[in-house]
Amino acid sequence: MLTQKSSYRVFGTLVAVTLTLLLAACGSSSTSGNGGSTGPKALKIIGVPKSLASSYWTIVENGLKCYATKVQNVNVVWDGVQSETDVSGQISLLQNYITQAPDGIIYAATDSKSLAPVTQQATSANIPIFNIDSGTDPQTVPLFATDNAAAAGIAADELESKLNGQGKIAILEFVPGSATNDPRVNVFKQELTAKYPNIQIVADQKENSDAATAL
Repeated sequence: MLTQKSSYRVFGTLVAVTLTLLLAACGSSSTSGNGGSTGPKALKIIGVPKSLASSYWTIVENGLKCYATKVQNVNVVWDGVQSETDVSGQISLLQNYITQAPDGIIYAATDSKSLAPVTQQATSANIPIFNIDSGTDPQTVPLFATDNAAAAGIAADELESKLNGQGKIAILEFVPGSATNDPRVNVFKQELTAKYPNIQIVADQKENSDAATAL
């Protein structure tokens, strides 16, 4: 029987390697595996993306399930809501899995503040829980993600170079309240104001991660 300490260790390794997206080794396989029928009881890992509708999250799913085929006794359950704006749906989904007492949960928070209590519920239930891509506020568990503030600053610099320091631009935010959306937008605006005053923002609208709305 796996101890809680060993469960955390295996789970932590799973998350870290997942985020390297081992698709080169697994192709586009989306099957999960338990690494054999002998040995300790299989770990049940729950993966919950922001939504099931985006091809981005399909890549993450493939990376997670790919690694699960490379280690012994790991089963992955991949589940989620259909829209990144369905915050209440994601909360309900995660709370349901917490009651099932899985060996670990990996999820990307649709809303940084609203999902923080869910993380605390899992922690209180002694379930290892990690965030990927989008975390919570406060961030009380490990987060594996892009440095969104740094990326936003780079985006501002790149845009300035394309516009030669002046012009009019529009911003399409995906889902305000997300830990990925807000720092990207806020730091991008701050960088423009501080460094490139001749670039004017003429529109700032949200598209809720919907391609048709964005178009």
